Amino acid sequence: IEYDISIYGHITLDRIIINGKQYSRYGGISNVWNTLQQISPNSKLYLNHTQVGEAKVYVNLENSTRSAEADMNKFTAKPIIRKSKISHVMYLNDLQDTSFVKNIDGLVCADLNSGPKIKSENLSNVDLLFASDEDYTIEELDSVFEKFIVLHSTNGSIYGIKGNYQEYKLKKSKIGSNINVLGAGDMFASFFIDNILSKNIHNNFQQYSTSDLKQVVKDSHLSTSNYLIKLNQRFKLM
Repeated sequence: IEYDISIYGHITLDRIIINGKQYSRYGGISNVWNTLQQISPNSKLYLNHTQVGEAKVYVNLENSTRSAEADMNKFTAKPIIRKSKISHVMYLNDLQDTSFVKNIDGLVCADLNSGPKIKSENLSNVDLLFASDEDYTIEELDSVFEKFIVLHSTNGSIYGIKGNYQEYKLKKSKIGSNINVLGAGDMFASFFIDNILSKNIHNNFQQYSTSDLKQVVKDSHLSTSNYLIKLNQRFKLM
């Protein structure tokens, strides 16, 4: 069987504190799986956690920020690689064993968290790299990666290929206020990957220029923002 999207990496048990109240939920690969289930229910998805961790997350609704205390690697499992059109490796910089990444075929995406800084040797088989501007600068990523980068924030992204970066900014009217942004980066990556798949870009991704992918960046941000606003309305967090 060939899967549409395979997701590898961390799964976490998140204990979330919002306005003094504590909630629990699964994070990491669960965030991407859950989002893709909602937006692309007919896609064939494969999940393989390679690390199990836990985190305590503090959410500030007033300025739409979050902070965390985490132990991402309480347990390590050997991955089982499956044939897939697109594979996404979560929190690559925080994985204890990254050797499996070189064995993944198809389009390989990865994202980074606030853990140890990523090393160039761990990115050799990665085609598309996601990171938050809370954790990295475009200069840091440019120095270790020569393929397509998306450095995202709540307000937009700096994106492109080494030496050719563009910026996309969401209009203020499209950005929710006083919302829970926990998992927003994972949701954004989900929409981006789904856009690549639905537009059949994954087959020849390396041939697409920075300008070619502008619409994918725009659509992914707008979809993520709308999705977050609806989620917060649903759970009465606005």
